Amino acid sequence: MSGIALHTLNVLIGPLLGSVALFDVGVTAASLVGWGAPIAILLGLFSPLGHFIQTTPQGIADAFALLAISATLRSAHEQKKWMLPYALAVAALAAHPLAGFPALGVVMLVHSLTTLRNKTRVFAATSVTGALFAFPVVAFLTQSPIVTHLSFSGLRLRLWDFLVTMLHVTTIETFSPWRTLLYSGRTLFPFLFIASILFVLLRRSTTTAQRALGIGAAATAIGGVFLALFVHLANIPNYEQFIFPLRFVSLAALFVLPLFLVGAIRIAQKVSQQKTGLLFVAGILALSIPAAVYLAYPRIDPEDRSGGRSISSGTLDAVRIIHEEYPQHTIVLANQTAAAAEIWQYGF
Repeated sequence: MSGIALHTLNVLIGPLLGSVALFDVGVTAASLVGWGAPIAILLGLFSPLGHFIQTTPQGIADAFALLAISATLRSAHEQKKWMLPYALAVAALAAHPLAGFPALGVVMLVHSLTTLRNKTRVFAATSVTGALFAFPVVAFLTQSPIVTHLSFSGLRLRLWDFLVTMLHVTTIETFSPWRTLLYSGRTLFPFLFIASILFVLLRRSTTTAQRALGIGAAATAIGGVFLALFVHLANIPNYEQFIFPLRFVSLAALFVLPLFLVGAIRIAQKVSQQKTGLLFVAGILALSIPAAVYLAYPRIDPEDRSGGRSISSGTLDAVRIIHEEYPQHTIVLANQTAAAAEIWQYGF
C-alpha cells in the first residue's frame, strides 16, 4: 500500500525500531540521574546492537518490550499514563509471544507494586512473578510444536554447558592483543552488568519501580535457566538446545538495561570527578562502542566464527535455482537465511 518494496521494509524496520528503543531507554536512564538527553546517543551505541541489526520477529518484539519497559519507568515516576506501556507490551506480544508475554508481565508487576495497596498488591505481585518464572517451561511443555519432555539427568553438565554458552567463553587460539581484550571483555561483561544493577538496587534511594524491574527480570531469567536444565527439546540438535533459554535470559537483560545504564552513569559520575577518572571513562567508552558494533555483525576470527543470520551470495544462487528449475509447489527444507533470501528476491 505504501509503495515501499518488501525487502526494504525487511531491512529497515528492525534496525530503526531498535535504534528508537535504545535511544528512548537511554533518555529515560539519563533523566533518572539528572543527565541530559545527548548522553543517550552514546548509551545507545554502547547497548546490545546485535538484537536489532536485522528485522526478525524476535528482534522487533524485543524492541517493543524495551520501549514498554522505558515507558513503564516513566509512568511509575509520574503515577499516570499507564496505557502506553501496556500498548507497547501488547505490540511485543503480537510480534512474538516469547518476548511479549514476559514484557506484559513485567509491566503488570511494576504497575501493581507502584499503585495497589495491602493484600491486593501482594497477591498481584506474587501471581505475576510466579507466571514470569513458570512461563518458559510451561510454554514449551504445553503449546510448542517442538517435541519436549522433562529431563532430570546430567543437570551439572547441562548447567556448565549453558553457562559457557551464555558467557561466550572462548579459547584464545592465536594471541592478538585486541582480540584477547575483546573476547575477554565479552566474557566478563555479564558480571559487570550484574554488578552495575546491584549497585542501583541496593541503594536506599532505589524506587519501587526499579526493584520491581529487578524482580521481573530475575524471574524471567531463572525461568529460562530452568528451561535449559529440565526441558529437553527432542527434535533440536544438542548445539541448539540453549537457543530458546538464552532468549529469556537476554530478554531479562533488556528488562534491566535501564538499571544498568543508571548504575553505569552513577559510577561514571563518581569516577570522572577527577581528570584521570574522566580520561578513564572516555577510554572505556571509546573501546566499548566499536567493540559492541564489531561483535554485533558476522565475523570470522580464530576464536569465534559468527556467521549470524547473514544471507550469502551462495544462498541467493540456491534460491534462484530452486525458483527457476523446480515446480512451484516443491517443498524445500531450508533454514531462515534461505527463507529470507526467497522473500527478498520474490516476495511472499
